Formats: sequence, C-alpha cells, structure tokens
Amino acid sequence: MVQKSRVSADTLPHITWCPTGMATFLPLHAAGDYDKPRSRVFDYVVSSYSPILSTLLSSNTRTLSHDTRLLVVGQSETPGFGPLPGVDLELAAVRSRIENQIQYTQLTNDQATPMIVLETMEEHDWVHIACHASQNFTDPTKSGFYLHQDMLTLSAINRQSFKNKGLAYLAACQTATGDENLPDEAIHLASGMLMAGYPSVIATRWSVIDDDAVVVANTVYGN
Repeated sequence: MVQKSRVSADTLPHITWCPTGMATFLPLHAAGDYDKPRSRVFDYVVSSYSPILSTLLSSNTRTLSHDTRLLVVGQSETPGFGPLPGVDLELAAVRSRIENQIQYTQLTNDQATPMIVLETMEEHDWVHIACHASQNFTDPTKSGFYLHQDMLTLSAINRQSFKNKGLAYLAACQTATGDENLPDEAIHLASGMLMAGYPSVIATRWSVIDDDAVVVANTVYGN
C-alpha cells in the first residue's frame, strides 16, 4: 500500500503490473477517483507492465553511460500512410537530451532500410524507433515497423538472437495492444521485442498524436 502523501516525481516508488484476462487492456496506471485531487495511481507510483513474470527475472537493463550505444530510427513518410511530421522533432528532442552522454547513431527515411537498421541494431545497446507499425494477430512474426521500402518484421528481428541489449523505445501507435480474443497471450510488438532480447520496452497501448510523442520522448530522455 502506498501512503497518500506528497512525493516528488523523481522519487516515486515503482510498481510492475502483470494483469491477466481482460484486465490486460485496462490502463491500471491511470486508475483512480478523478473527482478528487491526487487520487490516481500515477500520483503515487511509476507503473510498468510485464506480460509474464519470468521477464522480471531476466530484466537487467543497463543505465546510460558514455559507453552506451543508442540507435535512433525515424521514418516520417510511408506510402499508404499519413505523414508523421513530428518524427523529426521527436528525434531532435532525443538527440538534444543525450547526444553528449552516449554514443548516438541516427538513421532516417531512405537511410533506414530494414537490412541496415537490423545490422545497426546488432551494434547498439538501445534502440528508439519512430514510424508507422503494424500488428498481425494471425501471424505475429509478420508484425513489424514500416521503414524505407519495406517492413522490418519481428521474424527478422528474432532471427538475430540479440544479447545484452537494453531499452527498446517503440514510438509507433498501439505497439503494446494485444488481441482482444487472446488477452493472456500478449501478442504485440512490445512483447516481441522482449523476446528478441530487450529486457525493457517503452511502447504504446493506443494511437499516439505526433505532438504528444515529442513531449513524451523529451521527458523520458530528460530523466
């Protein structure tokens, strides 16, 4: 039980939710009484979600250091999809926050082909991907990220057998939204990245407004 007292955002305790059934689709981090001030879960704890408890046993995400290698991938134009003008702003926000603290690599638009991104992911500890994405609930291995000319699929990512990775930040819509017909299966891109060797994943449960993605990225990397 978290006592109802004023706590600095920098010192909030952390809780990991591992819901089952239809509760997996609930925003537990936002639960509370919205008619009263400071009566929501996020006022008192920082929430994370885990699809299965075993992922917590192997979670060993390294903190940022000068030796950390971050790959940032951005695709602002994808045929058949609306433009993402906020991608450039998002990547600029990330770069301004941490470029001088770590080893930073950026691939955007025609530089970001699936093959090049996959090879560069192998050489880096963390990855930040800002683009359109797609989830295939019939065959989850065909889910992936729309990059230049083609999709980077979970199948291709998992064939790499990444080792000693850190954070995967998935700045695309609904990357942590599962199949409502299989609520206990955690079939989504976020769980796929966990299985690929990234012990921590930041992902989205709903669609994301471009401007909001910039604000969130700026806040995350600012901390």
